[in-house]
Amino acid sequence: MSAASCPSCRGTSVRVHSRYRRRLADLAIAGRRVLIRLMVRRFFCTDASCDRKIFAEQSGLASRYARRTQLAGGVLETIALALGGRPGARMTDALEVPVNRMTLLRIIRRIPDRPVQAPEVLGVDDFAIKKGQNYATIPPPWVQLD
Repeated sequence: MSAASCPSCRGTSVRVHSRYRRRLADLAIAGRRVLIRLMVRRFFCTDASCDRKIFAEQSGLASRYARRTQLAGGVLETIALALGGRPGARMTDALEVPVNRMTLLRIIRRIPDRPVQAPEVLGVDDFAIKKGQNYATIPPPWVQLD
């Protein structure tokens, strides 16, 4: 019997509480859909000072609550960013990992934005004094006007 480590206190436990089944979709093999069926065990935490009394063992295939493997999720993210909704859904059908167009859009929304740096120099070039008439220019401070 193997042991699992508690995610809170990192203590190991061999006392099995219960089991449950989990299904994960993966990338197609030879043009056929792949569905992985896992039996996940829940353990009692043996450390009395730990807040968690029961925890589940983690497989390296997927994150918590995920319905797809990490590999399949990465491919779907790439397709979603490249093609978007309906075209991406057609592509996933061809790759035998069918998902809805809205699922692809949710994947795009879930991706965090890149951090934006504040600009160091901000300049205004041309602007209109009156709509459709007289354009003016503000020169940068290092340019000297005669």
